[in-house]
This record gives sequence, structure tokens and C-alpha cells, in this order.
Amino acid sequence: MDCDNRYAVDILLSDPEITEHLVKVVGQPGRLALSWTLRHPLIERLNDALFGCELGAILAEYGVPDKLTPGLYRAVDTTTGWEYSLVEETP
Repeated sequence: MDCDNRYAVDILLSDPEITEHLVKVVGQPGRLALSWTLRHPLIERLNDALFGCELGAILAEYGVPDKLTPGLYRAVDTTTGWEYSLVEETP
């Protein structure tokens, strides 16, 4: 099997965010609609669990929460719903 990067697996497994949902929010609040991209935890690749991801369905239906501004967020499912913590601001 050919691979463009023979270190790809090592790089993926060394990512500290490999077990987290990450949401990247882009756009300008108030001027343009905010859009988002979701990076699923690697474990969700097993049995195609990412296709049934609750967070993806919520974001697709309702968009990003109003409190989020452009940036990268870690999303955690809690007993009261999804909570977002800023990982990196986007200027």
C-alpha cells in the first residue's frame, strides 16, 4: 500500500485533540452568517459512528450558538448539553 506520508499514523495518534470534537467557526458576526466545520474524534471512524454524531446534527439544524465568535472550540457533551471552550481565536 502506497502512502504519501509514511508518518501519517504517528502524526494522527500524537495529536492531543484526537479524542475531542473540535468546531471551527468562521465568518463575521453581524455581517456575514457564521459557518462551521466539525472535526470528530478518531474513535467515531469505527463503525461509521461519525455519521450519527449528535453534535453534527445539532449544528446542521441550529447552526453555531450565538455566544461563539470565529475561532476553534473544543465541544464536550455534558448533562446539560454541549459546552464549548475556546482553543484558539481566529482574527
